[in-house]
Amino acid sequence: MIRLMRNFPFEKQVQIVVASMALHNFIRKHSMTDQEFQPYDDDDELLPPGHEEDHRDEEIVDENFTHRREMDVERERIANLLISS
Repeated sequence: MIRLMRNFPFEKQVQIVVASMALHNFIRKHSMTDQEFQPYDDDDELLPPGHEEDHRDEEIVDENFTHRREMDVERERIANLLISS
């Protein structure tokens, strides 16, 4: 399968990486308040049998949010460096 992949010029590869980072950031930014998933987050009984819910302490969630924000800033900085070079 890898042998069938097309080769892209380096500049196009950079654009693909930047676009992937932008999509990742968009999904991470907007997934926390997705109304379609909210009922399942609020009520474990709605989950199908066999699916375990990830229960995290509020402290960990707050800490992860801070780290995620720091990483968002760092990714933006790297993307700007890639685009400007």
